[in-house]
Amino acid sequence: MEKIFKEFEEVKAHYEQLLREREGQHYAVIGNIKAWEGLNPDFFRELRTRRAEKGISVSILLTYDSRAFNPHDDSLRRAILYMPQNMNMDTCMDIYDDSVFIVGNVDEGVAQLIQSKSLARNLKEMFDLIWQRQDLQGEAQTEY
Repeated sequence: MEKIFKEFEEVKAHYEQLLREREGQHYAVIGNIKAWEGLNPDFFRELRTRRAEKGISVSILLTYDSRAFNPHDDSLRRAILYMPQNMNMDTCMDIYDDSVFIVGNVDEGVAQLIQSKSLARNLKEMFDLIWQRQDLQGEAQTEY
């Protein structure tokens, strides 16, 4: 199943649901922080804190230019690595165990949810492969 989110309020509702349903879980993110946070900086800054308070941890692969916008805070339960400078993305992709949520410049809207366990599993495998690269920089600690 696929769903296009046309308004930010729908994106906000998705993340509120994430906080309720994925407490204590872990997921992966790959993308550009400006695509994610740019929709509503205040909401996403608060979301980071609320997500950590719910025990949700995240492994994040960010574009190199995201460094300037990404806060360093160990209490946020995030492991972060940065892609090489030549890697560019204009979206941010949350990879859960059963779905993928893409935020940013998606066709016809501001976000897209694809509910597919096989797609999520395949993207997580690619994420893990990239995560193991030796030329990425950041804080790859994943034990919380």
